[in-house]
Amino acid sequence: MSSSSNAELKSRAIVCCIQDDRAVNAIDSAIDKIKTLYIEEQLEPKKLFLDFLYVYRIYRSTDFEQAAIEFQQILERCEKEGEEQLYSFILLHLGTLYSFLSDYQTSLQYFLRAEESQQYSDQAYQALLHVNISGIYSQILDYSSSANHALKAVNVLRYFKNAPLSVLAYLNLGHSMVHLNEFEDAGHWLYKSLSLAEEIQYDRGIPYAELYTAVLEQKKGNIKQAECFYISSFQAFKVQQDPQGIEECGLLFTQLLLENKRYQEALDFCDEVEKAPYYQQNILSHFQVFKYKREALTQLGYMDSLQCLIDKQLEFAESKLLALKQRENSYFQSMIDMIKKQKEQLTFESVNEYLDRMSLLGQKLAIADNLYQGVESLFHDIQQIIPATFVGITLYDEKMNLLNYDYLYENQKFLASFSVKCDSVKVLGQYCLKHRESLLLTTASYDEVRGYLDHDPINEEVWVGDDTKESTASVIYVPITLGETLLGVMTVQHMETHQYKPHHLKLVIQLVNFLAVAIKNVQQKQELLAKQKELESINKQLEYISTRDPLTGLNNRHELERLSPDLLSHSYSQSKPLVTLMIDVDYYKGFNDLYGHDAGDKVLISIANLLLSHFNRREDYIFRYGGDEILILMKDTHLEEAEKIAIAAQQELFDLNILNEASLVSDRVTLSIGIHSQQCKNIQVENITDYIKAADGALYAGKKSQRNTITLTTNI
Repeated sequence: MSSSSNAELKSRAIVCCIQDDRAVNAIDSAIDKIKTLYIEEQLEPKKLFLDFLYVYRIYRSTDFEQAAIEFQQILERCEKEGEEQLYSFILLHLGTLYSFLSDYQTSLQYFLRAEESQQYSDQAYQALLHVNISGIYSQILDYSSSANHALKAVNVLRYFKNAPLSVLAYLNLGHSMVHLNEFEDAGHWLYKSLSLAEEIQYDRGIPYAELYTAVLEQKKGNIKQAECFYISSFQAFKVQQDPQGIEECGLLFTQLLLENKRYQEALDFCDEVEKAPYYQQNILSHFQVFKYKREALTQLGYMDSLQCLIDKQLEFAESKLLALKQRENSYFQSMIDMIKKQKEQLTFESVNEYLDRMSLLGQKLAIADNLYQGVESLFHDIQQIIPATFVGITLYDEKMNLLNYDYLYENQKFLASFSVKCDSVKVLGQYCLKHRESLLLTTASYDEVRGYLDHDPINEEVWVGDDTKESTASVIYVPITLGETLLGVMTVQHMETHQYKPHHLKLVIQLVNFLAVAIKNVQQKQELLAKQKELESINKQLEYISTRDPLTGLNNRHELERLSPDLLSHSYSQSKPLVTLMIDVDYYKGFNDLYGHDAGDKVLISIANLLLSHFNRREDYIFRYGGDEILILMKDTHLEEAEKIAIAAQQELFDLNILNEASLVSDRVTLSIGIHSQQCKNIQVENITDYIKAADGALYAGKKSQRNTITLTTNI
């Protein structure tokens, strides 16, 4: 082996083991070692290794999003330069990065790609990979797959001794067993994990073993024991400054506290979670804390604190909107606007509560659902204390510079609306608005009015009076303001002169204070109604997106978890079969290797659309189960009918003639399909996993024989 090969071999070992060195100067030390190795051989260091370490520095600085982008670029270079070992490790790092960003589906894809590549057969790497895959399956609630990969890690570690990895493998296996309700097995593996962690003094493993033991005890109904484990685990995570541990333990314990109506303690633990490092980068944790704090504050009646919480959540959502503007930013913006409206509504509701104590009249006005109702009620109330034959409310449109006479009430009816441009002062309402000045005129005569207007009032169409310059009426005008905001003008008038005194003006000013709040409230309510309708639509879209696989648009595994209990219940209650189809693209890995991942993605999209066109009844549910596997559940369907539809879909794909030279059974892309029919007879025992395994068994039997087949099984 040449000296150059020795330098490269040793440098590769350094970069592929960097994750094991947690020292503060680990990366600088690794860079210096690599440069020294190449200098000794009088060669230039391999730039790919150094660039990887520079990106790894970003990773350790917790700028996970930037690290993910740059790791993907390094990944492409590894592929071009044939750097297989580092390629596999970067796939592993990307999976870990996206798990930190709470993007568990993307994380799982990278881990599965690492598993599929099989470029690096080191047992430590294989064990670490299975432990990570197990953890991600746990995050997306697929505990069967999580247990399966944890068990694979355990089996690898029987031949390759790595105590810290063994602790993590036992942990994941025990945690999965807890959620599969296998409490005895869960207790065994968690105890084994805790014992080993204590034996080797593996500080990170001990609190996780206690945490998952707490979950186990909680599920068994042993709340006191669970609380002891939660508190011990949480304190250990804080000492270690483990951000994931603090968040996971804090949120789980907070949920227990809320379930037991210990709301103040729940708030305290939420505060502790918020202190965790990297907390601001974990969007799911942030929103979970917001949800828990909102529930606790609401139950405790701390409305001021709730308003502050909404403010903080608004600020966080706005910051994430800027950072993630490529990810459905229109939906986030609508939610931000909705939070703003909720905040403003809380403010005005507080004002209304204060005004309610001031007077009954103010209350009736401020809580009016609409201004027509409010003005009509206001007119009758004013009649009791102020002589008036006419009441009017004009609203100011600042953008259009218009004074809109929309609410004019006289002789028990509303008058026709009109608008006046506020470029000049032609009417008393414009003067009142422009100068923010209240007016009391006892005659509203020509001589009394003309001093307030820019033009001779007799020559203006809006002049109220006659051309004899004689007295006409008594009028009061008061500007409607809230803070510095001009909302409009209120006027109270009487057809006879000398009806109003200064105390009448003071009373109208007092009423206008209520009216300003009423106007703003009505505007807010109208805007909130519109936003609520918009938010309902957005939430439906978000709910749809959250249940769909981003590539194919099919239902994802979260949706499978949600729908499957209802499908089993329907089969049980109606005594009808549930048909399960497991579909696999024949030689898909070979297709990807030959034509590339982009072509592979297009094939999956085409197949998904094809299946949607055939399995198109309301009783048909199609899921992307993983990789190139597609799962279909059909309720109220006979096996023969499912087979008929499957044959038609298989034939249509054949007719599309999508070339696959990697296939050993055809010159084009084909499907193998396993179909299983079973009626649920024991809703307490049966699980959708049993049906899927049966269909998967039929699929495997077909693939074993020749592929491009449809294989049937039944258990009715």
